[in-house]
Amino acid sequence: MTNGICFYIDYGMPACQLVVALHTLEQNYDGEICVLIGKSTPSFLVSELRKHSRVIVQEANVAFDKPGAKRQRVCWFTKVLLHKHCNPFDVTVFYDCDHVFKGRVGDDLFKTVSDNGLVSCNRTYDKGGKVARYIEAQLGEKCPNLEKANGGCVGSVRGSPLVDEWVFNLNRFYDAGGHLKRHADEYSLDYVMERHNIGIGSSNWSHSVGKYEQWDSFEKDPAIVALHYPQRRYVRSSLFKLALQSAMYNNFLSVCSLFQSYSLMDGVMLLDGIAPK
Repeated sequence: MTNGICFYIDYGMPACQLVVALHTLEQNYDGEICVLIGKSTPSFLVSELRKHSRVIVQEANVAFDKPGAKRQRVCWFTKVLLHKHCNPFDVTVFYDCDHVFKGRVGDDLFKTVSDNGLVSCNRTYDKGGKVARYIEAQLGEKCPNLEKANGGCVGSVRGSPLVDEWVFNLNRFYDAGGHLKRHADEYSLDYVMERHNIGIGSSNWSHSVGKYEQWDSFEKDPAIVALHYPQRRYVRSSLFKLALQSAMYNNFLSVCSLFQSYSLMDGVMLLDGIAPK
């Protein structure tokens, strides 16, 4: 049985995130790594990824295509479909690109996923009560034990029926409209895990930092394996800046050349003192 970590990138996702995520992951993990590329991923980034010996590059041959979905949310919802149609390993943990790895990735992560079929870790700054109220109001179903999952880190077993159920409810929540439509990927995951009484995994695997939290304590906490910076919060992270500086010093994935494309590196331009002149 093969275990591995997977990232997905497509148009609109700043490459600086993927560069930092891969660079820091390789320092803390010895196993298999896959990058799934969408159809709009720039060719020269794909070329650099293919040259890299530790990365398996595969095309994401599926996309969420329901009418009316905004581009950003198409990427979010496509990630759910990847678990079903493009899962590269027997046991795969999908991480969003906006992660910085700072601790060793251990076998406990993959064992937990293997034992349950579908697992996420908890979102420390956001609880599940609000989501449960949305589901009850729009679908008439009560979810008394629902916990808010961190959709930035989700592990699945290839062929798990729980993944099929997640995809089914992704479409159901999207069609319901309102709050459920806007966050159909994460809310449907919360729902499936609650219905099957699957415990939420440790936030140490992916500690999703809140907007108003004190980040320094998390960035220095040795127990945390990876920090998740949603909504481009990485632009304020000293840990991310140091990791990007290290990637540039080592010219990881020819990152200095990638700076020439504003479409790829626009997020980095917000980082004072890092972008080359």
